[in-house]
Amino acid sequence: MASVWNARRSSVASQAHREPDAVWNDDFYSGYWSFDPKRDLNWRAITALHKARGVAKQGPKLSANQLAARLESIYAAELSKEANARKLKGEARTTWMLQQLGRDLRTDERELRRILTKSRDGN
Repeated sequence: MASVWNARRSSVASQAHREPDAVWNDDFYSGYWSFDPKRDLNWRAITALHKARGVAKQGPKLSANQLAARLESIYAAELSKEANARKLKGEARTTWMLQQLGRDLRTDERELRRILTKSRDGN
């Protein structure tokens, strides 16, 4: 009988009658947490932190291409102001700006809008 009594007081026996493993260090920890990366993480905040580092994604070639795109967007913004001064609108404006940028005239107008958006965003 004494051995059974001691077994109840042993550390192993006391652990068997403790609270379940869901409570650990007085903080609630769910052992049944189903991790969903789309729902459980704020990806916009994580992306903003990564962008804040300002680390180049690749080597000098990417940087050169980004610089060329930035210069093109600045030039496109100047052309847009000049087109306004010439009072060009619609198809004539798009055609004139594409010619000045050295783009194919079959280029979609959306591409021109993307270039102008870069100049406004400062990217």
